[in-house]
Amino acid sequence: MKMKKKKAWLAGILNFLVWGVGYLYNGKRKVTGWLFVAAMVIGAFATSTIAMNDYASWVSYVLFNFALGYDAYTEAKEINKAR
Repeated sequence: MKMKKKKAWLAGILNFLVWGVGYLYNGKRKVTGWLFVAAMVIGAFATSTIAMNDYASWVSYVLFNFALGYDAYTEAKEINKAR
């Protein structure tokens, strides 16, 4: 079965916005994708009562999002090269 080419920029943006969704879009690491989605949902509920006023918390959160976005982006590029 031939799979569609993936848009690397879309995988990166999806993973940046909602952890794991870029992996689900790529279709390669589905378990990892669902675990990240679950972690983000659980984390959102857990931190909804805690104010994230700490600058370091926000910086680490944004850096983690960039790392996940970049990882999904490079994964989509590798998937497209293999086709």
